Formats: sequence, structure tokens, C-alpha cells
Amino acid sequence: MVFICDLLESRLNTFNLAVQHDPSKVEYLLTCMYGYANYNKKKEHWEFIHQICENHSGPWILIGDLNFHLIDTNNNTTSSVDGLVNNIVQSCGLEDLGFVGKDYTWSRNNLGTGIRRSRIDMTLGNVEWNNNYPNSKLMHLNQIGSDHSPILFLTNSHDSACWKPFKFFLTWLEDETCSSVIEEACNIDITGSPGKEVSIS
Repeated sequence: MVFICDLLESRLNTFNLAVQHDPSKVEYLLTCMYGYANYNKKKEHWEFIHQICENHSGPWILIGDLNFHLIDTNNNTTSSVDGLVNNIVQSCGLEDLGFVGKDYTWSRNNLGTGIRRSRIDMTLGNVEWNNNYPNSKLMHLNQIGSDHSPILFLTNSHDSACWKPFKFFLTWLEDETCSSVIEEACNIDITGSPGKEVSIS
């Protein structure tokens, strides 16, 4: 799948991309952001997000470490700044696109075992996004070496060529051919990002 991206703007820990990857669908706006913790910066940041909303009417998704808590009946971690952000999210018609995986993306330590946990990495989309990409999904991946879990966003989770999570079953270690299969797999030439190469070594 080929993605054609045009960088439209970059400021306040945010960049906006016009993305086209399916000729049968309209171009969409992808806003990637790293949310500020400081109240004044956060207020300025979300006012900027509101300006984007006022100037865009097509499909739109906002993704990243948004650094706020959605207010709902299951979440007792809120603050006045969360209220401010939630009001802007609501006024922009953005909705939480949900997730697959554990129910938090941040933990007080980098092992994911901290007592304080939150879901602050997320994807929000507007109605036009949901109408055009109803099968999109956000995956919460395993937390390794960071206090955040990486996230993976799929525009079409029903696509057969889509990424599938790998599972290793301990019973495989009991098979006498297991070590030779692993060794053979590690000797295969891989082309791709350095991260992909490291992940299979």
C-alpha cells in the first residue's frame, strides 16, 4: 500500500499531513501531536487544534501522546485542564476511535508495572473519518523500555495484508526442531527499516 503525504504545517509539537492512500476514498487530514504537560502551553496547543477544526471539513484524525484524559464514567483521573481539552474535543466533533489491547498506554515506570497508569496516547476522529474509514483501529502494543506503550494505527483492520501480531507459545520450545527453525529465520536477509532488522535479530 502506498501512502502519498504532503506536509501542510508543523508547529507546537504538531504536524499536519494531507494523506491519500486509497484512490476510491477522499484525501484525509492526519494531525500528529505530542501534548504539552504545562497548562498554558496545553491551552495554546488545543486552541491551535480548534483552529484546524474550523478550517477543515473532510476526514480528520488526531493521533499521538495527547497528554490528557477523556472524561467518562470509568475514568476518575481528571483535572481542570482535562475539562478544557474535552470541551474542545467535543466542539470539534472528535470522537475516541477506541483501541485494541491493554487499557492504558502510560505507566509510572518503563516496565509497565507502575501503579499509576493512564490512556493518554490515542486517536480521535471526526464523523467524516468514521464514515470513510469505519474499519480503522488503534493497537496498543507491548511496553518495552519506555513509560509509554507504542501505538499502531490501522486504517483498515480488515485488510488481509494488514499487520498481524506475532505470538510465541512456550510449548514450541518442547519441539526438537524449534531452535533450528529460529536460527534459520534469523539468517534470512531482511530489507526494511533498522527497527525491523533489530526486532527479528
